[in-house]
Amino acid sequence: MVRWLLVAIIFLAVPAAARADALDDAREALKAQSAGDIDEAIRLYGKAIEDGGLSPENLVFVYNNRGLAFDDKGLRDRAIVEFEYAIKLNPNYFRAYYNRGISYARKGFFERAIDDYDTALKFNPGDYEVFNRRGLAYGSLNLYDRAIADFTSAIGNKPDHFEAFTNRGFAYLEIGLVNQAIGDFDAAIGFNPEHADALKGRGNAYSSQGFPDRAIADYETAAAINPKDPEIQHNLTIAREAVARSGTKTATPAITSAPAAREVAPEARIATVTPEPVTPEPAAPAYQAEEDAVSESLGFDDFVANAEAHADQGLHELAIAAYANALRLEASDASVLKRRGQSYLANRQYDRAISDFDAALGQDGGDFETLKGLGDAYLAKNQLTDAIINYDFADGLEPNNFGVLKSRGDAYFAQGDHNGAIADYNAAAAIRSGDSALLESRGNVYLASGRFDEAIDDYSAAAEG
Repeated sequence: MVRWLLVAIIFLAVPAAARADALDDAREALKAQSAGDIDEAIRLYGKAIEDGGLSPENLVFVYNNRGLAFDDKGLRDRAIVEFEYAIKLNPNYFRAYYNRGISYARKGFFERAIDDYDTALKFNPGDYEVFNRRGLAYGSLNLYDRAIADFTSAIGNKPDHFEAFTNRGFAYLEIGLVNQAIGDFDAAIGFNPEHADALKGRGNAYSSQGFPDRAIADYETAAAINPKDPEIQHNLTIAREAVARSGTKTATPAITSAPAAREVAPEARIATVTPEPVTPEPAAPAYQAEEDAVSESLGFDDFVANAEAHADQGLHELAIAAYANALRLEASDASVLKRRGQSYLANRQYDRAISDFDAALGQDGGDFETLKGLGDAYLAKNQLTDAIINYDFADGLEPNNFGVLKSRGDAYFAQGDHNGAIADYNAAAAIRSGDSALLESRGNVYLASGRFDEAIDDYSAAAEG
């Protein structure tokens, strides 16, 4: 995902002789901000505004970026004013709402932050960072069910979002769902083994279960990564003292309760365009293995209906269990294998998804949904050639499908095939021309290809959309 300042770089690169001084000042401000010279950045952004001649579009990004600079200095109220200027110039610019929401949250005004995050999501539905931030705000208000729902949405839109897994883990701890919390911390650590907050959270969970030996191992690892975190040191001391008092490693220490939701890491301010990294597949949560017992009163169709109802609600663990019961009755049903594969895919269990999709292919030769599902699973595993092959087959069955074209374009881009990616993105744009995510993705390829004017056009259209 393109982050805030990269967009500004592109817009501020538009050549225009009449705005040369202002644009030069804005560029230099951005360089200073990127280098951490916040005071110089604020000065130069002010000079760019005073120079005059900036288009309204460029002023939006200057005010937005100056707001970020003030926020970095802890000047929340001034930052909020800057974001308000950006919103007045472009009421549809979702990033200004998002950034103002962060400033409000840092001031402790969580209701106002939630209002801004709500607005940002209206303009850019599915943005995983906004969902994560709104989840943090709900958690700070002790609205843990809403927080968990938002962290789940963030994960659904970015399956390797380790901060969202960590935040949801803390929220689960607050409502006593310790096994679910451990599952989320496991996933976060799988995606980022050096994420100290996830290790600390899992240590807290193990302590609450009476396993201080496991907690100590996690706290020690977390302390090596982040030795200045006082909570890690405090909880590590408590766990060690509990073991020493009891003379065993099965004592339950009185551990400090972790907050439900926290800012586990500052949002990225600048990003480079790189393919998605290979992410390990998280282990299945412990509660997933507890499948429903096959009841004599329920038949195949009942289990399928239950599974579909669960899947429609996003309860994929329960859906998988119900599909498993259906398959015990009719083991070779291609439709059920495909549907369970889709639930495995939604639950980030990519190898199991691939196994089910392959089994479905063996039964009926494969339909569009099965082949696209295989492509999506392989893409998530960064097995790009396999993803493209399956997208090709899906495209043959249902030509000009937006989802296939967009995803195959993503796979081509990750492979470094810019021409292939642009061809697919262009075909997808012919179907859904105003899709912001598509325009941003194509802009990334143009940027990586050195086609800056076309990148500018796509980023502009994405911001307006």
